[in-house]
Amino acid sequence: MDITRASALAFVGGTLLLLVGHIFFPKNVPDFLQMGVPRKAMTILVVGADINYSVEDHSQLASPARADTIMLIQTQPAHERVVLLSIPRDSFVEMPNFGTRKINAAYSLGGLPLLQKVVESTIGVHIDRYFIVKPNAIARIVNKMGGVRVLVDRNMDYEDHWGNLHIHLKPGWQWLNGEQLQGYLRFRHDAMGDIRRIERQQGFLAELASGKFRPRSVLFIPRALRAITEVTQTNLKSRELVTAANFARMVPTGNLVQQILPGITDSTEDGQSIWRLDDEEMRAILKKYFLKHRET
Repeated sequence: MDITRASALAFVGGTLLLLVGHIFFPKNVPDFLQMGVPRKAMTILVVGADINYSVEDHSQLASPARADTIMLIQTQPAHERVVLLSIPRDSFVEMPNFGTRKINAAYSLGGLPLLQKVVESTIGVHIDRYFIVKPNAIARIVNKMGGVRVLVDRNMDYEDHWGNLHIHLKPGWQWLNGEQLQGYLRFRHDAMGDIRRIERQQGFLAELASGKFRPRSVLFIPRALRAITEVTQTNLKSRELVTAANFARMVPTGNLVQQILPGITDSTEDGQSIWRLDDEEMRAILKKYFLKHRET
């Protein structure tokens, strides 16, 4: 091996180790190697694609799928604050060329461009970056990490053979594999339905930002990183991703703001269950917490 190639490999290997350190073991990275934090506010649209099975072959995923999870995350370095706004997937909104529909349909009707346009027009916040989590992504990543320890808040029993969803969890702290964690985060069959599911997802993200979830062993790290790149899609640059993660860990617990787009459970004339937005309360929340917000 020539010196040039050896040097290149050494550089790549060193960069990978540094990236791993920032993601999983930030406290062990020396100060002079820290990549810092973002200087400007950034708004990121996070989309979790729904699991949509083909009618012809139930074992195969069909496309296009609706958005199962929709969130806006805004990092605010000047305020040492991170704001997480969850948008209920049944939010009833205006959709260009499609009339008034549930917001999760935008992803299947027009992909990311339409969903981003609808979110921006509904909320009045410019989106800088996106992060798409593909179906079954959580399960694959967590399995590669060797599982995660989670506090299950209630008894969860639900069977959906068509959706290939099998949830059987008891309350208390326990190690969950990927499929179990995915079920925990998707469970919405209680009195609060999708709203309680969103609260559960927000709690998980808060724990994730704190750096508490790590692989059981450093041996799992390469596999976890490979899984992340395979099951996610983003236009965030590597440096942006790392600095945003650093910033999230540095933010005091009280400065992590978690909100749900306000509204009430309602139904349409044809019997659809929807989340009807409260425009006045929504404007108040956005004015209070979001930067770069414009009146809708």
